[in-house]
Amino acid sequence: MKKYTVTFTFIILVFISCKESKENNTIDDAKPQEIVFQDAKTTTNTSEKTITELYIDNDSLTAIMESDLEVFLLHSNFKIEKEPITNRHVDNVIDTIITFEQNDIAIKSYKAFSKEWIFYAQIKNPNYQFTQSIQTGISRNELVTILETDLKTNLIKIGNIENTSVFSLILENDTLKEIDYEAYVD
Repeated sequence: MKKYTVTFTFIILVFISCKESKENNTIDDAKPQEIVFQDAKTTTNTSEKTITELYIDNDSLTAIMESDLEVFLLHSNFKIEKEPITNRHVDNVIDTIITFEQNDIAIKSYKAFSKEWIFYAQIKNPNYQFTQSIQTGISRNELVTILETDLKTNLIKIGNIENTSVFSLILENDTLKEIDYEAYVD
């Protein structure tokens, strides 16, 4: 009987600990976080600069924006540079880091034998627009309407639940000045 009680208790604990709360899935509940960067130029007195960011966990929007980047690469004329790199997992295999550049847009991808992944992008060109009408040059109010959340910070990060793909929207003077993208590629 004691064996069944321990097993039953373990199963209950697993269900309770794995249950996902509703508050983690909505944009409305996203809360700004403070990140502190230390100024590297200071030698004796350390000065700190605090940047507040808002992280929006939205897998579907992240996937749409990633897809937009891939489509953009296919249908645009870029200056392309290729750099060979040794594969970390397979000896004697050389992969390629490809850099695409054009008019204030830089995109980097990692190309293995069978697949290519975008892992970095920096977009400052207002002529490039994501499907959701997100583009540099739009106002804070337009971004509030698109994201359906109040933006009280100049750094908004939109990413997936694992935090492996993140778009950083950087505002300056209530205008979206830059869109950066970083993804984990192993």
